[in-house]
Amino acid sequence: MRRPLLLALALLATLAVPLLLGGHAALAAVREVPLGALATIFGVTVSGWLARAAKLAVLAHRVGVRLRPLRSLLVSLATDSGFLATPGGLGGYAANVLLVRRAGATTSAATAIAAADQIVDAVFFAVALPVAAGAALRSAVPGPVLHAAFAGGGALGAATLLAVALRRPLLRAALRHAERHRGRISRAVVLLAQALDDTARLLRGDARAMLALALLTSAQWLTRYGVLWLALGAFGHAVPYPVTLLAQGVVMHVAQWTGVPSGAGGAELGLAAALAPWMTPAQLAPAALVWRGATVHLPLLAGGFAWLQLLRGRVAPGAPAVVADGA
Repeated sequence: MRRPLLLALALLATLAVPLLLGGHAALAAVREVPLGALATIFGVTVSGWLARAAKLAVLAHRVGVRLRPLRSLLVSLATDSGFLATPGGLGGYAANVLLVRRAGATTSAATAIAAADQIVDAVFFAVALPVAAGAALRSAVPGPVLHAAFAGGGALGAATLLAVALRRPLLRAALRHAERHRGRISRAVVLLAQALDDTARLLRGDARAMLALALLTSAQWLTRYGVLWLALGAFGHAVPYPVTLLAQGVVMHVAQWTGVPSGAGGAELGLAAALAPWMTPAQLAPAALVWRGATVHLPLLAGGFAWLQLLRGRVAPGAPAVVADGA
């Protein structure tokens, strides 16, 4: 199936599933949401965009590329649209490497930035999911969601530690392989191994940079996952924030593997099941429309605009930066 058609079907699903759950009453409820509530949701959404852009700038600076604020924001928005528009978010990784390279980084450095971006996200969820599950233990969260949160957090943490621990053996093995063999595969293996080693060096050394990455990553995801909480509150549903973070953290990661961009359709149905103790699917429907509008439709529009600006060369590229010690 062609990618534009698949994306169109996914966007249609983000509208169709809530309407199937709530009927035309869901649309009527959305029209009655106070403008102040929508403005707050928009402000929180933009705050998440800015936090991610600042995180990207910190990572780029660590490898010697200084991204100007506007370019960092555009690259971040374009990358996010790649994650949203492709199955499993695979397009986001390629977009991240491509756009950071165009900003002045080498291929290895750009790959390291993309990898580090995912690693700090994984560390956040490795901590946040078990903490949210612990905070929600006394609530009515379905057992499978709690179990998935604890298991997923542990798996993410273990995978991150394993990747860091094995980086040097992998690099040595890749170099030995390249000495014996020639060709594109060998060069690709060396590039990936070198990028992994670069990533490990990128994520150590400067305590201030690490603190900034931790704070910005937390701000990025707490605001993004706060949109659903705000949307539910706008419709009068008082669901604890740890519950909404937990439900999204589990459901969205599972829905990504459906093969549909943004897990469209599966994510809405998963949330309806996870939040069943607090509301019926029909009550969730209008909040789901607002949530998807702020976390899928709006970022895709912003990402499309960002791609146009970046590919037309209307934004100045990054400049060389002084690399921090240990980078």
